Amino acid sequence: MHSLSGALNTILGDNCTSLNPRGSVHSSGTSLSLHQAAAWSLLSSFYNDTIHLTGVYIFLNEGNLEEFFDILAAHSNHPCHEPHIYAGDFNAYTAEEIESHITPLDSHTLFHRVGDTNPAHSLASPHTNATAPASDIRGRLLLNMLNSIEFIITNGRFPSPSPIHRPYTFFRKQNTYSILDYNLIAKSHAPLIRTCQVLQNVLPASVTNHMQITGHLIQSGFPNSTSHLSCPHSLPLQALERSAN
Repeated sequence: MHSLSGALNTILGDNCTSLNPRGSVHSSGTSLSLHQAAAWSLLSSFYNDTIHLTGVYIFLNEGNLEEFFDILAAHSNHPCHEPHIYAGDFNAYTAEEIESHITPLDSHTLFHRVGDTNPAHSLASPHTNATAPASDIRGRLLLNMLNSIEFIITNGRFPSPSPIHRPYTFFRKQNTYSILDYNLIAKSHAPLIRTCQVLQNVLPASVTNHMQITGHLIQSGFPNSTSHLSCPHSLPLQALERSAN
């Protein structure tokens, strides 16, 4: 197992101790990049299928965004019966935009996603050609990736929270909240999700300015078996300092 940050190590070391991990690290191709991604295949006799987990951290001021999202998308090609979850700090605004691959029929089975309605936290236009390292651009590239591989955002959706209790995942001083962190899963595996919730005010502000996202999956073939993946975004100090700027 290769660990790129304290957040990724916490996902494995504290929350997946009953699983047998096989880890690998992905970088951004031939160019040097500060973006981080690490992937695990989680195995256990308690579960019917392998669970694939990719931890992600996208640096605020780093370019190479399109290349990095292409790498993430390329590593989504696991066997269709094996759930794959992306989890991490994408530093991306997605507002409440619906993934374009969700059909009217899908909308009858998927909860409406409650997102960030702050106009300052909108994502870039679908027609933009901009590649600057900004949260609205990262949000557009994230949605493009989700639409290309037919994945969905799970936080804010399972179940859909009250609009007055929006599932913010990040805060700054002066009570400014936003959604920058995401758990993602294939649309075909959405029926496996029992809950995906943001646990606000669990970790002290002195530790992190990100909220913890926790998810419960029901494993196919074992109706009474569940997987609990708790993914705190407790980033290393250097990353926290960069996020706060």
